[in-house]
Amino acid sequence: ARSSAIWFWHTSGIKTLQQIKDKQVTIATTGFSSGGSVMPRMVNSLLGTKMKLIYGYKGGGALNLAVERQETQGRWNYRSGFTGVRPSWLPKKKVIPIIAMGPRDSMMKGVLHLRDMLKNGSVEQKMYDVMGMNFEVGQAFYAPPGTPEKIVAILKKAFADMLADPRTKEDILKRGIEFSPKSAKEVEAEIAKGFDAVTPEVLKGLKAIYTKAKS
Repeated sequence: ARSSAIWFWHTSGIKTLQQIKDKQVTIATTGFSSGGSVMPRMVNSLLGTKMKLIYGYKGGGALNLAVERQETQGRWNYRSGFTGVRPSWLPKKKVIPIIAMGPRDSMMKGVLHLRDMLKNGSVEQKMYDVMGMNFEVGQAFYAPPGTPEKIVAILKKAFADMLADPRTKEDILKRGIEFSPKSAKEVEAEIAKGFDAVTPEVLKGLKAIYTKAKS
């Protein structure tokens, strides 16, 4: 599982959601279909924010530089996307999270969460649930269809044992990487939850976000 947010540089003057509803702000991103593009467009669509996406940056390092140099005011990113490569940014509040997505994160306590701002059971909330499946699953390992059950069981046990080993957690945290493991059963449940949210109306809304030419 990986928590994420839309972050703004500390000198941008952006500290609240209302500010990005009231005036246009710029967001650095890579390609049109990347998470850093799709999620801000989703927030624009669902909450009426005015984020203008600046496309064409070549990877996370370039995005961070764009924000740091104030070429743009902010960017979308996983929290762990900063802790690994810019470990001082969060403790020093160099970037400010305005709206959070994915698993609830103690390091972003008090930050508005996108799902909470959508009406329970609404098409909009289900749209988030489909997209949020990615955050809740995180970086999972999969075996191809047809893998013998015996092999699957061995793999599941091996990963469970590794994640239960304190040395694994210590090594991961030492590298500034978020550690929030989930079992195979939990991953399967998150995937099922995401697909359960799919309806024709939800697909129509998501298609509009994925194909919309302007932020």
